[in-house]
Amino acid sequence: MSGLAEEAPQADKDVSGVVNVVNNAGIARKVARFRPVAVIKG
Repeated sequence: MSGLAEEAPQADKDVSGVVNVVNNAGIARKVARFRPVAVIKG
């Protein structure tokens, strides 16, 4: 597992914030909310 690189948590944007901006800009509309069930790293 020494070759497995981890991403910095600060590299990702807050998904809720991005969805709200896109929705408010009229680019897309909210239709569903997904909740992660599991994370698989490989």
